[in-house]
Amino acid sequence: MPEPNTPKISETPAIRPNITEPRIVTDGIY
Repeated sequence: MPEPNTPKISETPAIRPNITEPRIVTDGIY
């Protein structure tokens, strides 16, 4: 049961870097 909980925590940090990714895209368009 604790196994599925681990991947869930990994998904949260994945969203953080996702916000930085779109920022780089804007830099490229600039």
